[in-house]
Amino acid sequence: MSGGAILPDNFISGYINLFPSINVTLEQIDPTCTSRCDANFAAFASGGTRPFVYLWNAEHALFDSIQTGLCDGPNNIKITDAKGCVLDSNYVITGLPATDVVIKVSPDSILYMQNPTLSFSFENKSNITIKDWLWTFGDGDTSRLLNPVHTYAGVETFQGDSYPLTLQVKNENGCDTLITMSIPIKAAKLTIPNVITPNSDGQNDKFKIVNKAKEDKNNDGGVVDIEYLRLEVVIFDRWGKLKYESSDYHSDWDGGGLPDGTYFYILKAHGFFRIDKFKGSLTILGSGK
Repeated sequence: MSGGAILPDNFISGYINLFPSINVTLEQIDPTCTSRCDANFAAFASGGTRPFVYLWNAEHALFDSIQTGLCDGPNNIKITDAKGCVLDSNYVITGLPATDVVIKVSPDSILYMQNPTLSFSFENKSNITIKDWLWTFGDGDTSRLLNPVHTYAGVETFQGDSYPLTLQVKNENGCDTLITMSIPIKAAKLTIPNVITPNSDGQNDKFKIVNKAKEDKNNDGGVVDIEYLRLEVVIFDRWGKLKYESSDYHSDWDGGGLPDGTYFYILKAHGFFRIDKFKGSLTILGSGK
């Protein structure tokens, strides 16, 4: 025997059926935002043997080759054809970015009961345009103004110790960002000096009205500035003669060159709801006169 292969005596001839492999192309119909589940995808399978069975993240889709409500992040699709061949593939959906927003509150992030009006604004820290926003102040009121000024008129009867402030913004991609913060409520508690020593040593030189309940953020000793609408001060000597007055006092009086001695003050702290009145004596020492 010449030519050809020599086969073993126990050789059995046969056929192997090779089925075509499955290929898939995924098409995004609708995107989703970061941390949301709004994406809609369509799968276009080729190769293999029809019909195909689709599993999206191990679940059947309502529309078989089209799945709705997919989430931002890792996902899986599994396609099985009529011959039992399987394509199992992972893919990642990249969500549209939300907006990075920072809330700003002025004049302070604390709400003082005697002056319960605050101004609100926000800063867009991203490069995505904001199209819509809604402020919710925590007392039942809302605003769509860009920089609203809000008065918490019910603060005196409010039972809590803070108001929950929220800002919801929507960017040009249709993605929402919700920012929340707490607005603590405090009552100003005034401390009024009975002695000043205006000798320019930097210690107790001025007649400072201090709010001990306020955190001293500006190294000013807790001087009252925003706790009331305004302070009104008058100073008399012991014979009742007016020596100083201010209808908008800012804790800046240093005795005005008056000689050492005892004087008397009347302080009217004008608040949103009422005027708090204080009176007492003030001794000036070390003026050099």
